[in-house]
Amino acid sequence: MQVFIDTKQTSIEVRNNSFFIKNKTTNRIISPKRIESIAITSNATINASAIKLAAIHEIPIYYYNYTGGLIAQLISPSFLKHATLRKQQVLFMKSKQSILWVIAQLNLKTDLQLQTLKRATKENNFLKENLNPILQSIIENKDKLQSVTLESPIIKNTIMGIEGSIARIYYKGINYVLPQKYQFTKRSRQPGADYYNTTINYLYGMTYSHITKAIQAAGLDSFMGALHTTPYKESLVFDSIEPFRPIIDRLLLQICKEELLEDKHFKKIANGYWLSREGKKLIIPLYTDYLQSRIKIENKVSSITNHIYLNSRKLKIQIQNQENHVLNTL
Repeated sequence: MQVFIDTKQTSIEVRNNSFFIKNKTTNRIISPKRIESIAITSNATINASAIKLAAIHEIPIYYYNYTGGLIAQLISPSFLKHATLRKQQVLFMKSKQSILWVIAQLNLKTDLQLQTLKRATKENNFLKENLNPILQSIIENKDKLQSVTLESPIIKNTIMGIEGSIARIYYKGINYVLPQKYQFTKRSRQPGADYYNTTINYLYGMTYSHITKAIQAAGLDSFMGALHTTPYKESLVFDSIEPFRPIIDRLLLQICKEELLEDKHFKKIANGYWLSREGKKLIIPLYTDYLQSRIKIENKVSSITNHIYLNSRKLKIQIQNQENHVLNTL
């Protein structure tokens, strides 16, 4: 389970070799064996004993801002043991093999985007018929990924341009299948300009922590990516989350279909919205349960959480089995 702390003046201590979480309304003891990670979004306090207990059990502690963005983390030093793998990762990320991996990730993402849109219209022939031009446009742009020149000095910009075009078309499709009350003008990030974007930003933010833990569990460096290479950012997390975005989109589409989002679930700010405390109470349990649902990805049926870990393990194996396809720039 993932423990979320979003109540002010909550403290996390240790009692009987377990986490003791208390605030004005709750006193709860949780065994570390039941916890996968701890996410803190409020001004809570955690003492040294609790941090040590988390480290011993390799439980990462994540700190988020109000929009669901990850701003800090405390992790066990166990991931530092993989020096040889890290060297292999450097070589891999400087090679053409990393570009091929990125293309495969984006191909999978696009396939899942197409599935997501088709699923949203399977019971509505009118929507299905009118969505066809959008689906066809996505397929045409996906085909461009197969014809990129690996030796091009601007190949990353080319790939990101194609991916951006697909994303714009895809979100037109998402907007089209949404109930009218949740439709949006354009994709907006932090903060979201509307209820849909605010909620999906928060859902993606929570997913980053799962992707990060999967990468670290595989012994890889989350700051060493292939396509996203912004300094001091967890670039590999940004690369690895891509196929899972349309999977998370399905959850929000279902929430919107059931019209569960209400005004009380959002807090208006100067240039957009944040999820309110009531909104988080709605979204977090739905998200946690959803991650345990079993879906089929590349002919394998497993929980979404397991798919996230499998994706990082597959990358690790690919890195370890790489040939010496290293660019001259290394």
